[in-house]
Amino acid sequence: MPSVFLLGPDQWDDTVEVAPPAWVATLLGPGAHPFTPHVLRKALAIHLERESSGEWHGLVMDPVGQRPGEDDADYFERIEGENNPVAYLFIIPEKAKIIGTVFEEGMLRRDFKYGVKPRIILFLEEGTALALQGGVYEFISKGKRARYLRSLARKAEHVEFWRTFDELRDAVLWRVLVGLT
Repeated sequence: MPSVFLLGPDQWDDTVEVAPPAWVATLLGPGAHPFTPHVLRKALAIHLERESSGEWHGLVMDPVGQRPGEDDADYFERIEGENNPVAYLFIIPEKAKIIGTVFEEGMLRRDFKYGVKPRIILFLEEGTALALQGGVYEFISKGKRARYLRSLARKAEHVEFWRTFDELRDAVLWRVLVGLT
């Protein structure tokens, strides 16, 4: 079964609270609270698997799956090795702590260094960046170390903007079921 690795920040900015959309609450029940970008990715992974009738698997790094003594880099590499993801989907909500993506970007830059060219797809909430001419993206989230995302966007195969969590859900599903096959 092919898989995609769903990556991105785990937490909202300080003082930000976001209610889970109805579809996340339905999929995760009590696990939807507190709602975080990490919980959003878990819900997207479940949605993808259900809507594809189990033909696609969404991977999300979760402390529950991390083995004792396994650091984050080893965990990331183990997930990759066990599942061989065909693409890396970065989900970037506007009000999230962007710093959480720096580790993941570093892991993928390692791949580029060794001649592997991972398929990277960015899903950016409107308000995080501006699309400029020539496939350049200017990240406008102030004070969030968003400059790291510029290099990720340069390596991305596709960048897509979304406004609502429902749009994001549908875009991820379409991109995986149609755009990656």
